[in-house]
Amino acid sequence: MLRVIVERWAEEASRQPADTRLEPKLEMASDFKKVSENLEQNLYWDKEDRTRARQRLRSLEAHLSKIYLEDHVKFVFCTLSTSAHPTLVEGFAPSVALIDEAAHEGIAGIAVVLGAFCHSINQVLFGGDQQQGEPIFNARDSNLGHNFVSKNIFAHLATDPLHTHPMYMLTECYRMPQELIKWSSKHCYEGKVVSAGMTANLELPLRNTLWKYWNQLLRSAMLCEVAQLAIDVSGPDAKEKTPAGTTTRVNVAEALEIARTVKEMLMLDPPQDTAQKKFRRIRGADIWHYHGVHRPSVGDSEATLPDRV
Repeated sequence: MLRVIVERWAEEASRQPADTRLEPKLEMASDFKKVSENLEQNLYWDKEDRTRARQRLRSLEAHLSKIYLEDHVKFVFCTLSTSAHPTLVEGFAPSVALIDEAAHEGIAGIAVVLGAFCHSINQVLFGGDQQQGEPIFNARDSNLGHNFVSKNIFAHLATDPLHTHPMYMLTECYRMPQELIKWSSKHCYEGKVVSAGMTANLELPLRNTLWKYWNQLLRSAMLCEVAQLAIDVSGPDAKEKTPAGTTTRVNVAEALEIARTVKEMLMLDPPQDTAQKKFRRIRGADIWHYHGVHRPSVGDSEATLPDRV
């Protein structure tokens, strides 16, 4: 985005009369464009000339980045560690820090952004869920100091019986229908979380096809909700193994079962539409897979699958 803005400023500078005194940002943008073009066109410059040109570009980029942040940016989305980048600290002065997934972060991580912008931040908002995990540190319990900086401050605030700081619980879920959310709502949130009414109509053609797929695999006498199924992978080969020379744990039987199920889904021809129901083919982008060591919400990787397996 910065490169687009710089090119726009350089173009604006080129339209000014020759005797016009340019704004600093237009002058630097014009200089940046000229140096970039010279560096690309003069392939046979000696090493010293090319080094000086690159240094000039880096200097101009730093100044232009600061101007861009100061004059054009109202919100910055970044990780806690990135928030302390020198360019951000010099050119951005947020008054509010909104830390998402704060339950997964310790005092040390939160201190990065608060320390970097202690001169400007007036309000800190935490968003998260202490029921979905806690901060993970490789050096857990190594010393007393580490135990302090790894403290889960979000969980402390959320469960504070004195309610020293106001905490608000969002009780309406917009991602999952009621049959999926009700278990975690009952066991983790005292039954307070419910699905929004709109979830009943999310991706209906896809959901109708999925119901058709799973129903054909179930016995008619089987009492369960198709939305919550666990596939039994058992047998002598259904064991975790660690390949030689690695620390990775592999369960080949599970992997084969997942691949077979996904392949069947992608090959399934959806039923014909009726006046009451619409259907559509299951695509790779519809299927998400999670893998991790501890729990589905902490430190896991997630990705969509391609249409061909």
